Amino acid sequence: MELPSSSVEAIKQLEEELSLSYNETIKKWPHSEMARIEKQDNKDKIIVSKLRKVREHKEDKKFKNRVKALMPKIDLPDLLLEVNQQLDLTSCFHHINESNTRMDHIDISVLAVLLAEACNIGFSPISKEGIESLKYDRLMYVNHQYVRLDTLSATNKKLISAYKKLPTSLVWGNNQMASADGIRYTTPQRSLYSRSNPKYFGRGRGITFYNFVSDQYIGFHGMVVPGTLRDSLYLLDGFLNQTSGLEPKQIMTDTAGYSDLVFGLFGLLGFQFSPRIANNHGTKLWRIDLTADYKMLNEVSQNKINTARIEKNWSEILRVAGSLKSGKVNATELTKALQRNGQPTELGKAIIEYGKVYKTKHQLRYISDEIYARQILEQLNKGEARHTLCRHIFYGKKGKLYQTYINGMEEQLTALSIVTNAIIYWNTLYLERVIDQMRAEGFDCSEEKINKLSPLLFEHINFVGKYSFRYDPSLKNGHLRPLSSQ
Repeated sequence: MELPSSSVEAIKQLEEELSLSYNETIKKWPHSEMARIEKQDNKDKIIVSKLRKVREHKEDKKFKNRVKALMPKIDLPDLLLEVNQQLDLTSCFHHINESNTRMDHIDISVLAVLLAEACNIGFSPISKEGIESLKYDRLMYVNHQYVRLDTLSATNKKLISAYKKLPTSLVWGNNQMASADGIRYTTPQRSLYSRSNPKYFGRGRGITFYNFVSDQYIGFHGMVVPGTLRDSLYLLDGFLNQTSGLEPKQIMTDTAGYSDLVFGLFGLLGFQFSPRIANNHGTKLWRIDLTADYKMLNEVSQNKINTARIEKNWSEILRVAGSLKSGKVNATELTKALQRNGQPTELGKAIIEYGKVYKTKHQLRYISDEIYARQILEQLNKGEARHTLCRHIFYGKKGKLYQTYINGMEEQLTALSIVTNAIIYWNTLYLERVIDQMRAEGFDCSEEKINKLSPLLFEHINFVGKYSFRYDPSLKNGHLRPLSSQ
């Protein structure tokens, strides 16, 4: 884990890293517009600036409009069928008791179930009694016997593996960064897992689907959180337990996932925790050496880290880190155990002190490096944009979740994630053809231009009303449909 075994060595290393971060910020401070120091109540305070919105040039708008015009129009069932022809995703679904199935056209039944779950419309609109693979009873059977979290996870992993090989996906990122954020769902039926929160659910109750999105836009993990409990409780658990095959090193969150304890746990495990800083009331900086001269930051960095607490508990801190890394303990339960009745335990306090070092390093970089701060904002925007696409897909029953048990909730929302990822894969596949066409038309299709595109387009996709599941024979062996003639 590359952590010092000696507590003295650990403190020395932390002090050196923190001092280096301060010195880097002092060098950049005169040229940075990310923050300023103001007097408030006779005290110096750091005020973080809002990032300026990047204006879209006319050429960029023209480029994006041409892309949208060339994307083929398609119904959602046809999109799922085409992706399955390309990747054979339905081979990941197997009977709960059998290794092989004797049912004909099981792939059609599985895709129909995925669509029904993702669109939240139930099986009635897509069932057809004259077609064996789409009979209502058959869909119910397939849903119960084939669609489970293990088969859904295997399908998503296969989809992600294929997606990250597409050349255009590499323009958007290298899967080293990810973001985590929650999308809220109202649950009209009573459930042990729902909670009330007027801000998100009005007079009703609901849950949060806390999901993780890579810098390539693909969703690689999700988990149901009762109500709107603090996201930071579930952040590390989801990050460590995901089985997608992706291994991001940096995680971005909004301010809801922000806590000193989480900074400490991520720091121990060697990950970079980078929450967005939305604080114009004064940002706290911490130091180890009270005698160090941090120039203009001296007055705003008078908070002392309790290194004695870290030293005293260092062996237990290492044990916690090892247990998390090896999967011996559940990260969510551990996080709760370190904060009994809302108050941190002695070990929890030590990890919090450790986390203050990493929080300060992050804040110092954020307030002096606009590229770093903008990188965080852009990644969070990718997650928000993906949520918008999820909302459009999950249109049935006014977007309300009627599952009452946590397994049903996670299965349905994971099915939604798979359909969303299938759209991202399909869009990226066709964006590559669109870009080739636009190059032939004389457009500037540099990597900088492509980077401004997104695979979350959905204006060309029909989600409502047409649920025909028939393969197009002309799309066999990797062939693609023609682009739009607009």
